[in-house]
Amino acid sequence: MVDIYIIAPGAASALPLNRAESGESNPKTRNDTIPREDPPSKNELDVVPRLILASIPLICVQLLYLDASGDPGWPPPAGRSRTRWYVLAGLSLDDEKWILAHRRADAILDEYFGSRDLPCRELRYSSLISGKHPYDRLGETERKHLADAIFDLLAEIDPVLFAAAIDKGAYREEHGEKAISPKIWALRLVAPEFDAYLSRKGATGMMIMDAEETRKDRELKQLIKEARKRGITLPVAIAGNPPLTRTKLPNLIESVIFVDSEDSRLIQLVDFCAHAIWSHYEKGKSSRYLQIQRYFDHADGTARGLRVWPMKKA
Repeated sequence: MVDIYIIAPGAASALPLNRAESGESNPKTRNDTIPREDPPSKNELDVVPRLILASIPLICVQLLYLDASGDPGWPPPAGRSRTRWYVLAGLSLDDEKWILAHRRADAILDEYFGSRDLPCRELRYSSLISGKHPYDRLGETERKHLADAIFDLLAEIDPVLFAAAIDKGAYREEHGEKAISPKIWALRLVAPEFDAYLSRKGATGMMIMDAEETRKDRELKQLIKEARKRGITLPVAIAGNPPLTRTKLPNLIESVIFVDSEDSRLIQLVDFCAHAIWSHYEKGKSSRYLQIQRYFDHADGTARGLRVWPMKKA
């Protein structure tokens, strides 16, 4: 466990709530708490690493950071998208590792950009691979080593991954105009799996997504608006697949919380995961995917964390 922070909207800093302040008797020093004298930075707090909601008792919240890779538009003949696959990935991390993840990611960026005139504020895998600004300041070998460092960090923090990989062409061909937007459908596929994971852990969870997603997508914004009233619900019948007809996700607080990806190292890390999964399906480039494949959620020997849609018929 780490110290719990109360974050006030618009506040410049967060105040730690220790065990004595929470009303717990006989507070003790915990060996697994990371000692520190300086207050946590904005990036370390990650905006919402621990939330105490006024209407709920003090609880531990498992967070799922979400990011997507690929174009959500339809490929021909229904649309003009040049890609066939869309991937939404989610990364959940044990609370004692989130400070480590932030500090290590900051250190990696500092190693490659600390001595340069233009710092790099955000980790973006697609920009890193293509050498887009500001990664054009790095040589090809340096970019490869930076990517290696990020995937080594993922191995160090050992996250739990969830993802929905949607074959947009096959999905549209199967459902025609009734097909739901891949961006919406992917979120509806990931949410129940995360909820099931929380149920097994006896935990409560929240989902966190890049705020840019709602700024440019009215349909997603409408889903979030409805979800705040009813939760992220699923249609009564989905292609004859009963496990996906669950309409209540009791372990999720709120629907989705939005933060700017530039302020969240965890969203930046899941960006690497999402692009690795997308490259596996879209381009058949699987080296990075194979590095993270073992992190997908499993239960009773069954892989649950990755949903590929449409589902293969038996």
